[in-house]
Order: sequence, then structure tokens, then C-alpha cells
Amino acid sequence: MRSLEPAKNILLTGAGFTKTFGGFLAGEMWAAILNELRGVPYPSLRELMFDDKDLDYERVYDDVLRNRQLTPAEKDAFGRSMHGAYSRMNDLFTDPMRTAEFAAVFQAFVSWFCGVEERDLGFYFTLNQDLFVETFYTPRAGGSRLRLPGLSSPKWFKREPLSLLEEGIALPPSADEAASELWRKNPSRLVYIKLHGSLGWRSSDGSSVMVIGHSKSAQIQEEPLL
Repeated sequence: MRSLEPAKNILLTGAGFTKTFGGFLAGEMWAAILNELRGVPYPSLRELMFDDKDLDYERVYDDVLRNRQLTPAEKDAFGRSMHGAYSRMNDLFTDPMRTAEFAAVFQAFVSWFCGVEERDLGFYFTLNQDLFVETFYTPRAGGSRLRLPGLSSPKWFKREPLSLLEEGIALPPSADEAASELWRKNPSRLVYIKLHGSLGWRSSDGSSVMVIGHSKSAQIQEEPLL
């Protein structure tokens, strides 16, 4: 018998949630990637961006990966530009003029999903890959703690800038331990699950673990924790 049970209400967030706090929607992310490409010596990449009339940067990303006319250097440059756009968005969250305001609003909202019974385990799912939650979720004294199954970092949940995660958080090669610990009773009453990976996550081969594009199912299947 499990020591904990899912709380009655769960939370699922996407780009529209962090837009409230200065994040980008799809069209704005397209523009941010294009801005990152300004200093890249590959005009072919900018042409691909403009060729997509829907400003769908995920579709462009797929096109870049599948395009046999592009060199590995060009593909790598596009990946770095996209990563740079996400990093730039994440930096907006840590504006010292707004940090306290963001934290208070976010903390009050998320607390509704921690459950009310002692055996409740809250679940917070997100499609976002930024570090907004890792920055602004700081449990009050005696309050519910948040955890990411199978992962941890001493830099998380301290209301401090997290843009310096270039070294990466290494994902485990197996999800067995994370699964077995999920339902064990502990002070962390809220589980945060990033369905599409995250900025700053690295696979065992050193590659970035951000699920982007229109082949998400295949990408997720390749990473045990996801």
C-alpha cells in the first residue's frame, strides 16, 4: 500500500503561464531565436526562419535537423541560438526589480495544489523548459517542499539567478530509483515534473535534454526519466 495518494487537483502549465511573468509565447520565441542568429555566419538559417510563415520555430528546428543540405556546423549553430533564446528568456525572470513580486504571486498560486490531507501528494506538470519554478519556489517555514523526481541541485529554490547552469544537471541512466521514491512519505509534498525536459539538463552523452520540435514522442522515449 502506498504511503501517499495523489491530491485531488493537479496542475499543468505551458507557455501561457510564464508569459504572465515575462516569458515568451511561440511567436516571441521565434523572434528571440532570430535575434540570436544575427551574429551567426550562416544566412541559410535565417532564410529558413523567414520561410516559415507561421513563425513556428519548432517546425524550423525539425527542418534544420532533417535538412541534408546543411552542415553539422550550421545545425549546431541553430541549436546554440535556440538555447541562447531560452537562456535569455530565463534571465528576464531574475530581474531584481520584480523577483519579490513574482515569488509572492507564484508561491500563493502553487500552494493550492499541495493537497489538504496528510497523505496527499501534489503534482505539478509543465510543458515549459525554463527555470522559473526552480528560481521562485521557496517553501515557507513549515510549508510544503517541492521536488523533481530523480534530480536535485543545491542551486534550486533559493530565489537566485539560475542562468549559470551551463555545466548541466545530469539525468540518471535509469528511472527506476525515481519511480520507487515517488510515493514514499517525505517532506516534499509537491512533485514537479517537466514533461519536455529542461534548460540546463544533460543526457548521459552530454547532449541537451530539451524536447523541442514535432517529434516529441520519439525524443521522450529516448530518455528514461522523461
